[in-house]
Amino acid sequence: MRIIKIIAKAIDRLYLKMIKSLLHIDVKAYMKRIVKYYRKKGMDIPQMPRYIYNDTYFDPKDYSIIQIGEGCTISRKVMFLTHDYSMHTVYNDGKDFSLKEDKKISERDKMDSLLVLKPIYLGDNVFVGARASLLPGTHIGNNSIVAAGAVVKGEYPPGSIIVGNPAKNIANVPEWLDKKFDTQ
Repeated sequence: MRIIKIIAKAIDRLYLKMIKSLLHIDVKAYMKRIVKYYRKKGMDIPQMPRYIYNDTYFDPKDYSIIQIGEGCTISRKVMFLTHDYSMHTVYNDGKDFSLKEDKKISERDKMDSLLVLKPIYLGDNVFVGARASLLPGTHIGNNSIVAAGAVVKGEYPPGSIIVGNPAKNIANVPEWLDKKFDTQ
């Protein structure tokens, strides 16, 4: 039974690699197939995004908690990270940190209680720049821009311009556009 699962996973990886290779041949065919693939995995993509680069990393822990709105553009090497095992790793069965006796965590409960697993939501027409990282619990409103390299966590209203590490909402898209075109 285990060998069948390994073979199925290998076939899935080859199929995904084949889909991703279409990007440089036929963008429309690539987008149609990559969206179909991620929907089949459980990702919530109600409408067609504008573009998802083929090296985007979607956390495979639970595809169903990632939602991508209509008309989104996702640039190179963007990372959607829905889980965080950091506390699980550093807790180390209480050997390195002492907790109150009544707070000790059993090995069985450790995975459940220390694992962070939160959704990521992109509204419609969101642009995500190259090498941005979207962390667990990120919610980005419609018509927003995430700058290249931003490390994003939390909620951002529609029309946000999000930059930095940690990310901050530095402007509003309509106000920025008004300024941009008033000065020319």
